[in-house]
Amino acid sequence: MKNSVNKKNGLRKVMVMIGICFVLGLFSGCSGLTDADDEKSSENKTETVVSTENTLDIISDAKQPDESESSDWTEDEKDVSGKTKVDTGSATDDLFGLTVTFLDVGQGNAVLFSCDGHYMMMDGGPSSSSSFVVANLKKQNIESLDYVIASHYDSDHISGLVGVLNVFDTETFIGPDYDADTKIYDSLMDKLAAQNLTVTFPKAGDTYTFGDAVFTIAAPITYSEDNENDNSVGIRMTYGDTSFLIYGDGEEASEQAMIASGEELSSDVLMVSHHGSKNATTKEMLEAVKPSYAVISVGADNSYGHPTEEVLDRLESAGCTVYRTDQNGTIQACSDGKTITFVTERQADVPGVEENQNLSEETTKTDHATFKSTTEETQTETEVGSEKEAEYTYIINTNTGKFHEPSCRSVKRMNDSNKKEYIGSRDDLIAQRYEPCKICNP
Repeated sequence: MKNSVNKKNGLRKVMVMIGICFVLGLFSGCSGLTDADDEKSSENKTETVVSTENTLDIISDAKQPDESESSDWTEDEKDVSGKTKVDTGSATDDLFGLTVTFLDVGQGNAVLFSCDGHYMMMDGGPSSSSSFVVANLKKQNIESLDYVIASHYDSDHISGLVGVLNVFDTETFIGPDYDADTKIYDSLMDKLAAQNLTVTFPKAGDTYTFGDAVFTIAAPITYSEDNENDNSVGIRMTYGDTSFLIYGDGEEASEQAMIASGEELSSDVLMVSHHGSKNATTKEMLEAVKPSYAVISVGADNSYGHPTEEVLDRLESAGCTVYRTDQNGTIQACSDGKTITFVTERQADVPGVEENQNLSEETTKTDHATFKSTTEETQTETEVGSEKEAEYTYIINTNTGKFHEPSCRSVKRMNDSNKKEYIGSRDDLIAQRYEPCKICNP
């Protein structure tokens, strides 16, 4: 019995020991699984944290707008995106009123009009000047044109217009009602068709608004089958008390028709027709227009002999001051509604006008200047050591960062709060990052 009990007790001990080992093994196994899972979980958490930290770093590196930061920019100096615009000092910044620019395109015509932020092109010169014309418009930050006018369809007038239409949006195209049998005419028509533009045929007496300026169709009165030059479009542009008469290559028959029509022709400035051909700008036309100033768009040493001595004599007899693109380069006539200021690229011998002459409003309706002129009245000389340093009086526009001669028309338009007088050298102003006015070129 004892042995039986002992065996049972021994067996029980063995079973207990096995049970204890099993339990211990089970707990050990569970403990191992837990440690492994905790390790994986820890790794996952670390990856998440790193990812989050990287995201935060990216956000913090991006410069965020500071709403509290003050700005001196006005609302109209911001673009539609809300970003501030930087004044690039475009050529048109200093223009006001009506500006008529007779571009130097050689033997041809190309006239740019600007008025109160509106732009118009009449003729575009020959093909050789197309890139020159487009570059001039781009330089002035022009994006679109209210009007494009082809005076007639000769290549020296419309070749450059094809390039203009290719680059700039155009609202209205005006041209004479006849067809030309030339490749450049076909190219022009194709370009108009591609832009869904139709030709508006001019009718004498029709009036168009152009900013605060107005232009009226002066020609053609009738159409000629024998002489396409006499089909040229002519316009009379008025701004305030000032006026301009500009037409293409219209000759005597066209001029006689204009005179007989009874339309107002008197103008302060006449663009001489057909580059100064003897068949145009008749005595009768000059008597009807009564111009004080005449502009001739003509190429230097051209084979046509333009302008002819006959026309130059007529202009002199009429008392006209003559500007020529072959002598003066590009010519600007700028009107404020009361006075017209001529600005030329180059100085030339102009009858009745001395070099650097600035005439007062009391004596004449028109002031004269050149791109390279100096205002002697404002010049002083100051001793600097043993040398003399030239000093001038300039007017600074603190808003645009440009400086002007005191006589510059832009000064009259400048707000007093933006106006600052400076006496010193031009180089010093440029060194201070001021830009010279592109009109008076101080």
